[in-house]
Amino acid sequence: MLQNLLTERFGLILHHEPREYSVYPLQVADGGSKIAKYASSRKAGGEIEYGVKNGIARVEVRSDTTEGLAKTLETQLVLPVIDRTGLTDSYDFTLEFASEGGVSSAIDLPAPSIFTAVRDQLGLILVKMKDTLDTLVIDSLAKAPSEN
Repeated sequence: MLQNLLTERFGLILHHEPREYSVYPLQVADGGSKIAKYASSRKAGGEIEYGVKNGIARVEVRSDTTEGLAKTLETQLVLPVIDRTGLTDSYDFTLEFASEGGVSSAIDLPAPSIFTAVRDQLGLILVKMKDTLDTLVIDSLAKAPSEN
């Protein structure tokens, strides 16, 4: 519906095209997943809290999928994160990692990188690789919208 509106008002012309990108597939590590299934009778809804204190980022997730986790991780990484875990339930978990090279002042030890934290705390892995993704390519767009 939105695409039709953009086509009518702005003369948007686009097409889909496969392109190769660097991505981080999110996969289950060799030891298996460590995330707990959502255990409430409440309907799953994906609640996420994010904060940074003393250089340590903390992400608390209640009732979200691994696809939601991939989207959350994508906000921390520059590249797309693709859920390839095969896990389909909703989960509860907490993830703590160094935020931009942060150090915990309480114990004066570096916090783990996001990659180490995902592996050790969640039993999942992120390994950079090339993958082909569907990409929307804009062919043309009018400078001004048409009148109503």
